Amino acid sequence: MTLQKRVDLLERHSRRYRNLFMLSALIIVALVSWGHTQIVPETIKAHEFIVVDRETGAPVAVLGQKAAGGALDLLDRNNNYVVYINVENDGKGRLTLCTPGGAMRRDCSTWVSP
Repeated sequence: MTLQKRVDLLERHSRRYRNLFMLSALIIVALVSWGHTQIVPETIKAHEFIVVDRETGAPVAVLGQKAAGGALDLLDRNNNYVVYINVENDGKGRLTLCTPGGAMRRDCSTWVSP
C-alpha cells in the first residue's frame, strides 16, 4: 500500500469517527434536554406551605390558615416569629412586626387595616 493510499484511508476513518462522535453527542444532548422539560401547573392547592432554611432545615416562612382566614408568618433562623400577617376575627387585616427574639411584647408594632 502506498503512502498516499494510507493517508487517504486514515482521513476517511478520521471523518467517519468525527461524524459518529458528533451524532452521538447530539443524541446525548437531545436525551438529556428531553428529560428536563417541566410542566408548570396552573394552580397549586394545599392547606399549608412551609419554606425551610437551606442549611438547617428550620422553617423560615409559613403560609397557611388561622381561625379567621389566611396568614403568613416569617421566622428567623432561631425559630423566633418576626412578622405576622393575618386576618383578625372581625375581618380586618393585621401586620405585626416583633422585636428580635420574636416574643409578643408591648414593643411590637401592629397595624390594623381600617
